[in-house]
Amino acid sequence: MGRQFAHRPVLSLRVGVVGHRDLKALKDFKDANIAPLKESIRKILTRISKELGGGPSRQGYQDRPVRYFMINSLAEGSDQLVAQVSLDASLNYQLRCPIPFPEKVYLDNFSIDKDRSIRAFQELTTCKQFSCRKIILDAPYQNQKERVKGYQAAARSLLENSDLLIAISDPTKGVQAGGTNETVAYAIKMRMPIIIINPCKPESIQLQIYEKERYIRNNDLSRLGPLLRNIVVLR
Repeated sequence: MGRQFAHRPVLSLRVGVVGHRDLKALKDFKDANIAPLKESIRKILTRISKELGGGPSRQGYQDRPVRYFMINSLAEGSDQLVAQVSLDASLNYQLRCPIPFPEKVYLDNFSIDKDRSIRAFQELTTCKQFSCRKIILDAPYQNQKERVKGYQAAARSLLENSDLLIAISDPTKGVQAGGTNETVAYAIKMRMPIIIINPCKPESIQLQIYEKERYIRNNDLSRLGPLLRNIVVLR
């Protein structure tokens, strides 16, 4: 008989989330985009759960459902939108929330519908369904330059602890230090699989997979299942 292990690991998937804070400031964004954007987010999160519903081979792993972790800094705007969609759809994600500064400082730097965004952060991080754990990096924050470096550090921490990235990203916005598109560019350098939703064209979903020294773009998510099953086993 082969050796029996008392503590076999549980299969898990870590989904990172980044996105623009002020969607309404995007040049081509319309209020009417919110509903289809939510639907595209729900479609992706549900598809991930469906693809791994039965799980890959359980050899060497506990015979338990796959554990899903959402790595999300819950900044105002897109981050909170993705988390709320997951919650409304009763998807079984555990939340891990890396933030660059002490919580009060992080929330004080919210600026878009500030009071509502702070309440949403507090409600999402205390929601029992999410079993949230905050990871506070304690980066310096005395001036704008330090704060930007703190946001960049939090983004790198998010990527380094994710298997797959969901990005609510408008490619026409350009790359700003500490912003969404800079984080996407860093993920590309890491050769990370990325699902991109352009909030200005929310029905358009693109899966990007690094393969054979280049990124392959898949617009119908047909390659998502094999990718996910490969991720949870290899990791």
